[in-house]
Amino acid sequence: AKGITVQPLAVKYPQGAEKMLIEALTGQEYVVTALPADGDNGTLTLTNGKSVSGEIVLADGMEYAGGKYDLTEIAYGAFMGNTALTGVDLSGTSVKKLLGNSFRNCSALAKVMLPDTGSLRIENGAFGGCSALTTLQLPTVTLVRSPFSSAGIKNLLIQNIQGTAPMNCFSGLPEGLNVTITGSLSTSALRKDSFGSTKKVTLYLPTQALVDSYAALYEQKDVTVKLLGGEEEAIAAVTDSTGAVSGYATLKAAIEAINASADPGSFKVSVNGGETMQPWEGDVAPNKPTEINFNNGSVDLPDTLTLQAPLTIRNVKNFNSEDALCTVNAGAYPFRVEDGGSFGFASITGSSLTFEGVVPGGKPIGQLVQLTGTGENPTLTYIGIGNAANYYGLPNMSGFASLVLDKAFMEADCYELLTGQLADVKNVTLKNGAGLRMGAPVTLETLTGEGQLRFI
Repeated sequence: AKGITVQPLAVKYPQGAEKMLIEALTGQEYVVTALPADGDNGTLTLTNGKSVSGEIVLADGMEYAGGKYDLTEIAYGAFMGNTALTGVDLSGTSVKKLLGNSFRNCSALAKVMLPDTGSLRIENGAFGGCSALTTLQLPTVTLVRSPFSSAGIKNLLIQNIQGTAPMNCFSGLPEGLNVTITGSLSTSALRKDSFGSTKKVTLYLPTQALVDSYAALYEQKDVTVKLLGGEEEAIAAVTDSTGAVSGYATLKAAIEAINASADPGSFKVSVNGGETMQPWEGDVAPNKPTEINFNNGSVDLPDTLTLQAPLTIRNVKNFNSEDALCTVNAGAYPFRVEDGGSFGFASITGSSLTFEGVVPGGKPIGQLVQLTGTGENPTLTYIGIGNAANYYGLPNMSGFASLVLDKAFMEADCYELLTGQLADVKNVTLKNGAGLRMGAPVTLETLTGEGQLRFI
């Protein structure tokens, strides 16, 4: 990569290769913590971002010396004292840890976007003294000591808390702090002293049982506990483009509220139905760009779902009951499924379909799903599926001009019931060492990227 220099460190990589310090043109410095191997990207820790300014966007897939690297950690004090940094977008990274003081005293930092897949560990002082940061949205987090003290945060949205938020975890924040937790919080996730010196806190929780439990805990504290959904328990929490959160008793009510909103989006919906399969009632889909996170719960999709805007469905344990299958008509709108159950679809039709960490299916035994491309240059994308030793069969598909495999290992014409998947495909792109294995000849116009192409 142009302008990148490498300097060996004294510390040895466990496999014997030397770690490296990478200094990019932006002035950010990284330490390699794992080298690329077996089709997997290497990993990086960002160690110094003190000289960057304005809003920055960080993403996985940094290319260096013929390999690619993902960002997994922000080091202790990496951005500390950077008063020129106004925004940081980590949503496209694999960051799992923000170490102590990582953004401390970044006094102009007003916008932070974090990855919302998996769990994030935020350590002491990570956002301490970030006085311009008034709203912060967190995924499921593990919180260490006091990550936010003296920050300007007035609205804090948290998907869930793992373990217990320690003493003074939310201390030193502005009077009137609003904390909204949308997930199925445990009754031990917050301590009586977790809010420390912060005054007039309002805590919004999704169920009446949680409200009752924490209202009793904070009876003698300056903390008011309220039900997120108003008078009804909130199964679905909707976050609009401004970061405001509203709770709804059903997924249908949440979607109807999105559709009636003047906000153009995008929206995020967090569904927390526990072990109960949540019904997706009627052929109603959001009419604005929306991501729905089912938090490893199950959903009973309608017989037909017709998209009105781009839609992403994430973290589904199971789709539908055993005999019910859904027909998705995505049209020209992108439809994406991430880390969801494999079964439950009769057919999925559209011009831009993406499946990350999951291959769509019909019934476990019997009916198979049919994927159909429509519109101009319809594209089917698979991300993060299988590995070099485990290939997954492409579902029955037709009409797609382009197939993109990104760190995915797929095969065609390798099973009696799965044949001819590539008959209409003209362009194949392999990314991040992906693999395509074929059991029959195929004619392509273009084959690009980096990966493995095999015939069996």
